[in-house]
Amino acid sequence: RLVGSEMCIRDSVFVCIVDSALYPETAEHIRVAQDIGFPDILTLDRGGAAERRKASLAPIKASRIWDRDEYPCACFKEGGAGAHVMYVAGTDNRGAGSYMGWQMRGLPDGTKVRVRVI
Repeated sequence: RLVGSEMCIRDSVFVCIVDSALYPETAEHIRVAQDIGFPDILTLDRGGAAERRKASLAPIKASRIWDRDEYPCACFKEGGAGAHVMYVAGTDNRGAGSYMGWQMRGLPDGTKVRVRVI
């Protein structure tokens, strides 16, 4: 389980946790993406998120049943075209996104963030 000390900045990198017990599909997607070479340390850049989300999801057909989850997330500079996209349950995807956003609230753009699955 996540303990408060794990949500912190270590070596100038903020650690953002994705708990696989709470968000199993999103956590597995992040594991898969990182295992095939997508970075775990990303740069927060909320300003371009809408454009990056559009670019990353454009090649993947929308579903009435599933959400399209992208990694790196659109809130990171490294997201956008070429991101890894998987279909996941909407509640899982939106819950994980909210949880990550809550952890990163107040961080300025440009902050380095390590996305860590537990």
